[in-house]
This record gives sequence, C-alpha cells and structure tokens, in this order.
Amino acid sequence: SRPAAPAADSRAKAAPASPATAEKSIPTRAAVPTTPPAAPPVSHSAPGLSPEQSGVLEKGAAAGETQIPPAVQGLGEAILQMGTSGQDDEDIPADPDAPGVFPNPPDPALDTPFEEPRRIGPEDGMAQAEAALDHDQAPEAARILAQLVEAQPKRLEARLLLADVHLFHLNSPKEAKAGYEAVLRIEPRNKRALNNLGVLHLEQGRLGEAEKKFSLALEVDKTYVDPLFNLACVAARSQKTSLALSYLDRARRLDPQVAGWAAQDKDLQSLRGQPAFDRLVKESRP
Repeated sequence: SRPAAPAADSRAKAAPASPATAEKSIPTRAAVPTTPPAAPPVSHSAPGLSPEQSGVLEKGAAAGETQIPPAVQGLGEAILQMGTSGQDDEDIPADPDAPGVFPNPPDPALDTPFEEPRRIGPEDGMAQAEAALDHDQAPEAARILAQLVEAQPKRLEARLLLADVHLFHLNSPKEAKAGYEAVLRIEPRNKRALNNLGVLHLEQGRLGEAEKKFSLALEVDKTYVDPLFNLACVAARSQKTSLALSYLDRARRLDPQVAGWAAQDKDLQSLRGQPAFDRLVKESRP
C-alpha cells in the first residue's frame, strides 16, 4: 500500500509577522516661567580681604568709581600669578563624583529598546513537528501537533500530519482513524485523508472499506497515483490478478516510480511470476 505524502504546502514557512510596535507616550514638560526671578543683591566683598579693603570697594562702587585701589589691584595680580604657576587644568584629575563626569563610557546596550520575544506561530509549530519527525521523535511531534489542532481545529494540514504520525510512527490506528475522519468532516473530498484512511483499512484487512476510500480519492483527482496503486494492492490481495495488473499499468503511466514501489510491496506478492508484473519490476532495476 502507498500512503499519501504530506501536501507540498504543509512544509511551506510563512515569515513571522513582525510584532506590532508599541506606541510610546512622551511625558509632558513643565512650562518654563517667562519672568526670571529677581537677582540676589550683589556683594562687593571678596574672600581674603580685610574689612577696610572691602569697605573701599563698596564705597568705590557706590560713587561710580572705576579705578581699582592699589592694594586690591596688587592682591588680584598675586592671585592671578598663583593660578598660572600651578598645574594646568588638563593635568588636574576629574572628580568621578562630580556631576557630568563619566568615569566609564556609557554602555550602548542600555539604550537598546526593549523587544518582546517573538511568539511561536502555527507555521513554526509545523516546522518544529516536522523537525521532530526528522530526528525520530514521533511522540514530541504528536505533542506539538496536538497543541496546534487544539488551538486551530480547522487547521487541516496539522490534523493530517498528526493522523499520519499516529498511523505510521506510533502504531496508534484508533487515533489515526479519528484524525482522518475529523478532516473528512471538515472537508469531505480531502484526497489525502481518503487515501490514508484507505491504507488504514487495508492494513487491518478490511478490503471492501479500503477499496471505497481509494476509489473516492481517485474520483477527487484522476491523476492521483497513490490510490490507483493502492487499488492494485486491494485487487491483488483479493486474487483479482487482471484487475491488479490493469491498475498497476495505469499507475506506472502516471509515475515511473511505481515500478520500484511494486518491486518492494508485499501486498502484490500474488502477482509475482506474472509476465506483465515481472516486466514492470524489471523497469525499476538499473
């Protein structure tokens, strides 16, 4: 018997939708006052001056004098000389605790906007299930597919693959039958579900039920080679040699690989020794 391969579109990966960008609210700024506050009164006293020297400055300011007394001028020159005789500003180490001083450069990673983790979508789940099957992890594939079916009951490719896993990997015909029948309730003319449900009946010896399912699948698609080959298997097991050879010839015309299938399929054991069958099998040999 020949189970239907997964549909081509079941292995296609849609690009994950980009997560919606969250809008960021900008905090309102406090209004800047238009009238500046009154300036504090200016004191003409200077540190390091005697009361008499400070009094001279205040009197000069009050009288509008612009000439600096000699004592005060000499003090200013001394302070200026002290400032230039010391270390340059570049040689003075910066205080790490001073505002605006950064001992280490800022970390660009801290400015990276937060991104939410991408959610796993249906296509990702199908890809994970197929990867699990590729690594002989059928139970894990069944678990992933069951979650997809629960989330999206009408996701036919997930239901079909889950039924296939139960039938061909986990030896769970009851679960497989329920899966194919669930697909047919949603889509009665699903050719893959019809064919693989026929394979299940064929493996259980229910040849009449198997023949009905294969015939329905072939009605949906006359060029569908799998049910045509499987009808040959049903006919061969029913000892209908001529009918089996006719089905095989039609199947080979659709797909040359049928010769290789026939050479290995035990359901066609009764045809061995028939000239037409032997010629067909020879075509598969290099």
